[in-house]
Amino acid sequence: MNERMSNVMTRRDTLAYIGRVGLKVAYATLAMSVLDKVGAFEAWVDEVLAAELPKNYQTIAGTRIIDTSTGTAGITVSGVETGSATWSVSEITTPYYLRPRLPTPPTKVIKLTATSAVGGSYRMEWTVSVKPRDIGHFWFLVFAENLGGVTNNASILFSDTGSYTNRYSFGYNFTSIDEGVWRDVHIPFSLLSVAGGSPDPNATFTRLRLVFGAASTKTPTYYVCPVWVNRASKPVFTFSFDDKATEDFTNAYAYMQPRGLVGSLAITSGSGALSVANMQTMQSNGWSIHNHTHTHPSMPSLTEAQMVTEIETCQQYMIRNGLNSGPSAFVYPFGTADAASNAVVNRYYPYSFLANSATARQPLFDGIQDPNHILRATMDMPVSSATLIANINNAVNTGHSMNLYGHVVAAGAPTGQTDLTVFQTVCNHIVRLRDSNVIQQRNLETMLAGLNYPRRLRAA
Repeated sequence: MNERMSNVMTRRDTLAYIGRVGLKVAYATLAMSVLDKVGAFEAWVDEVLAAELPKNYQTIAGTRIIDTSTGTAGITVSGVETGSATWSVSEITTPYYLRPRLPTPPTKVIKLTATSAVGGSYRMEWTVSVKPRDIGHFWFLVFAENLGGVTNNASILFSDTGSYTNRYSFGYNFTSIDEGVWRDVHIPFSLLSVAGGSPDPNATFTRLRLVFGAASTKTPTYYVCPVWVNRASKPVFTFSFDDKATEDFTNAYAYMQPRGLVGSLAITSGSGALSVANMQTMQSNGWSIHNHTHTHPSMPSLTEAQMVTEIETCQQYMIRNGLNSGPSAFVYPFGTADAASNAVVNRYYPYSFLANSATARQPLFDGIQDPNHILRATMDMPVSSATLIANINNAVNTGHSMNLYGHVVAAGAPTGQTDLTVFQTVCNHIVRLRDSNVIQQRNLETMLAGLNYPRRLRAA
């Protein structure tokens, strides 16, 4: 099958072709962008890239085509693109900005600042060597400051020569939701358009240009990290339910299971009416179950010995009942922790989850930033479905993950519990995003062990 044919295939045709010949042959005959467009890129990573490796071997997906460790000296050409704003370009070695941290952090990133507030844009170009047909998507991280709550334009151009006669391009924006957070810039190659000449997808392209804009009266700053292609970086969305309520099974699980969604339970061994049999059923269908203590105390209020008793009593209950699917993470009662409780919890679990507002987002594109303080976003009343969906969409736009949690999913839920209609609306939105190949949906355990970007854990 040639490049021309693969570009005109419908989604159904492509999936049918993959089904007939398998991923290995499909990868050899179709452009990487075609596989990514139909959601087959990650399956290719699992089946083909890691086919000969032992079970649970973690592999790195993606190729770095621009390494900012070369600093400003690595920029082939730079200068004002449009407007009359002046700009400052420098190298940054501050550890916070050296992203992504996996597989290894860069030693430098590029800092770009508009130093006059009159508007315009600035371009930076790098020499690369990659064929368009081998690209499913471009991926890089940008930290933006001083956006001023307005749209600041950006774009990417990709050419076979420095003249940019034959080129692809794509425009995107930095807006208020990108202010002071790490933006996961994920650009599927299928969205790039032919912006000039007749670019040949089988030719080796040698130039990549990034353009960053400054709105009039604004002086934004951008910290630009290495650029990758084909790196697995989809946001991960999880559901978790605290305190072992029967509604976890009768309402949450019952609605999620037919839709292919999985979740997690944070259980207290000394309270809660959910039966062991129901928890075992949920576990056998992909849910993870986590230690939430024995009596649900605020951990910082306890002595060290009391904390040990709370953790170990629940842990022993889980072991006796074969509830062994959540060995990596502890979920704090009331979401409260301090240095002393972290020290005790870390003897048993490398990760711990807190409780946060409905807006809580979790950066996950280069591993867990703070293993003792993994954020969760509440679904409990009085949070509305519209608010939750807006927060989910903001997380997707910035490349962040979300851990959505609730208590007692029930119709007409009071404050502090999750309303069934709200929950179902959120589930339906997550299903649409998952089925559109925008996000991954996992339980807490596989979120931690399955994909700490960009490493993947092969299925057992």
